[in-house]
Amino acid sequence: ADSVEAFERAVELDDSNFDAWYWYTNTLRLRRQDTEALTAMQRAVELEPMSYSANERIANMYDVRGDFVRAIQHYDRADQLDDKETSLFPLEIAWSYLWAGEYARAIDVFRNILADQADSVSAMMGLSDIYLAMGDYREAELWSDRAAALSVLYRDGHHILEAQQNFAGAKVYMEQILQREAPRRELGTLYQLFRIDYVSGDIEAARTWLAEFVEMLGGRIEVHPRNVRPWRELAVAAFWIAHGSEEDQEPERGRRIATEIRDGLTTLADMGWNRPDMLASLAAAHALLGESTAAMDRLSEAIEAGFKNQMSALANPAFDSLRELPEYAQAIARMDKQIEQDKIRLADLQLAPYVAPEKREPVAVARELLERYVGWYSDGNALTHVFFSDDNRFAAKYGPRPMFHLLALAGDTFYSPASSDITMRFYLDDSGEATHFDFMFPGGEQRLIRVDDPPPAIQLPRES
Repeated sequence: ADSVEAFERAVELDDSNFDAWYWYTNTLRLRRQDTEALTAMQRAVELEPMSYSANERIANMYDVRGDFVRAIQHYDRADQLDDKETSLFPLEIAWSYLWAGEYARAIDVFRNILADQADSVSAMMGLSDIYLAMGDYREAELWSDRAAALSVLYRDGHHILEAQQNFAGAKVYMEQILQREAPRRELGTLYQLFRIDYVSGDIEAARTWLAEFVEMLGGRIEVHPRNVRPWRELAVAAFWIAHGSEEDQEPERGRRIATEIRDGLTTLADMGWNRPDMLASLAAAHALLGESTAAMDRLSEAIEAGFKNQMSALANPAFDSLRELPEYAQAIARMDKQIEQDKIRLADLQLAPYVAPEKREPVAVARELLERYVGWYSDGNALTHVFFSDDNRFAAKYGPRPMFHLLALAGDTFYSPASSDITMRFYLDDSGEATHFDFMFPGGEQRLIRVDDPPPAIQLPRES
């Protein structure tokens, strides 16, 4: 409260104080006063229309609300002001078009990104998702395979198998990822295995995966009031309502989750938020609570706003109670008609040609130089440990995530075969000691500073 009052006094004393309006916005957002925060940031942009940080921030605020036209305008301006010449903002623009349901435009931007940066896994993911929603499984699989070849972190290929009713193949796909993660088990992998078994009708196997998933979350499913795509929570709620243990009060827990999602997203909709995926999520919450009329109204609004089954959302079991309704079939037919129009627009475009990236060839680097890079580096949130693994290979490990090996492109620059679109460049001082490295990824870069004595508050990686 004190910080809000301080900024309110600052802007009252000087309405032209850009810094006060900018930081006032951050304070309001932390207090979830989203409408007031947007008004404050609009004033900041009005004062400094060429501010890189203000344009980036207001673009994000418009994006999450579903005002994609304004979001794209400010992402484009931020891109023009970006002196690092990254693909961050073109990617944001492309994803905004995707979420808005403007598939032809999104494909065009993604292809332009790939013409400049042929190893952009994010752009490939976007293309695969769009083609899947459009029913073009061949193109969806093509871009999915290209993404998987560049990054072992890519794990979305199961959606294509599921769309073709190949649930056994989808499960094998995710089980292979689970084996790669061993001995750790990622939440996302457990969730997808639960969902695949649930959708395919193997209820007991789904129950087993869900139990482990919930256990990793401390036994509770929390609903974040600003999560506009709560698909995981909706699927869990659907399972508990339909198949949960009465003894463990799971059906009641499922209804409570659905109610929290419905009420939270209704509040956002009443505030003017109009994201297609948010409205579709709200429709699913209504459906779980037996409110079919409200569910169909919200799904109709979602399609009007541009919802076209992005990220295979309609496969979520939360929609099951609607599938036999004539209104649901009509809504899907309406969505399919819009997708046919996208295909016509796409056929009229001259897409940028794609040329696969050249295969990276590692070079030899003296161990004496590599040893200078060994140590702990901090980004302010977690530590990265650079070290030699048990098999005497140069490697790194970020926070609790699995170790990854590093191969040299030059004496100071390295990449990981696990994800070829990511590089690390180390810097030495005049005495030859490493001071930091830059972590470069599609859309930007981050600097991590060498720390000799890791602060205890920062999470240390677990060696494995």
